[in-house]
Amino acid sequence: ASGAFADPADTAITALSLSANASLTPRLTIFGGLEYGVATRDAVQGGLVSGLDPVTFSGFQLGLRATDVFTSDDRVTVTASQPLRAENGTRSLDIPAGRSRDGTIAYETITGALSPSGRQIDLGLSYQFSPSDRAVLDFGFVYSLDAGHVQGQEAAALAAAYRQQF
Repeated sequence: ASGAFADPADTAITALSLSANASLTPRLTIFGGLEYGVATRDAVQGGLVSGLDPVTFSGFQLGLRATDVFTSDDRVTVTASQPLRAENGTRSLDIPAGRSRDGTIAYETITGALSPSGRQIDLGLSYQFSPSDRAVLDFGFVYSLDAGHVQGQEAAALAAAYRQQF
């Protein structure tokens, strides 16, 4: 073991990522991606983590991009996505629970599921245009259902970016 959580080299991750896009018209493109994987752990010796069952995880994105909507060379993008999420798996932790008179530390094993209570879905809308030949302005909005993969949580974010070439 190396530290409280053992050696990261004992963990193996296998993942499959697929992505594709297709032009529906010269100004309209659909795109998407999917990631699915499994993380496994060799037998754990020492440290707080005493057991980890294989953990599967997934994420995806699906979107539609339109160009030349309001002005020449502008872009509107609508997306629905799920950030990476643990789908299943359990972990066991050995937590110090006390000490005997001779100094021996007693441990209690706590086991719990790694799958969260919710499935975060992000709904996004962005707009990009060029106010001049050498500048680009982006606006974006994301609304998250089950934010943080916690059932019932909601979140929203608004962002803007300006890029200028000199």
